[in-house]
Amino acid sequence: QTCALPISLAILTGLEVALSYIDVGAAFLPLLMILMIIKFVMVVLEFMHLRKDAKLFHYLFWSGFLLAIGVFVGSLLCFIPGLIVLFFSPFFGYFIVDKKMSAVDAIGASFRLVNKNLATMIGFFIASFLAMMIGYLMCLVGALVAIPVVVIAQGYMYRRLQGEPVAP
Repeated sequence: QTCALPISLAILTGLEVALSYIDVGAAFLPLLMILMIIKFVMVVLEFMHLRKDAKLFHYLFWSGFLLAIGVFVGSLLCFIPGLIVLFFSPFFGYFIVDKKMSAVDAIGASFRLVNKNLATMIGFFIASFLAMMIGYLMCLVGALVAIPVVVIAQGYMYRRLQGEPVAP
């Protein structure tokens, strides 16, 4: 059991190296990506203990992973779609922890909440961006204040936009 993961990873790495010496044409990159994803999932499940952890951590990890892919792919498509995914998904973690939603449901709920409160969220996004930029312009020291302030403000917005009390 303890040797299975390292041996599997070594075999997959060997396949990746061998693949670089074999001419498979246009299939090279897709095959390499598939092997990489398999290795990634194996490492995440084992070394991040997601296999044995609570579902909450599964949902938090996989929703963040899905959103990272969405932002990446969106950024490849002329940058603006990546910003749109980022803009509409700030509350996914809150929905997972607070409402016990699955990863996909939480991402969808975040999109719906932002869409329903678009004007407010545009103002919040601009204010957060400015706070972060001011923090970074202060030789990164200001970011030590700006980042927690923006995260707390985001939690405040999550509760207020749903009409819930900020502190129970």
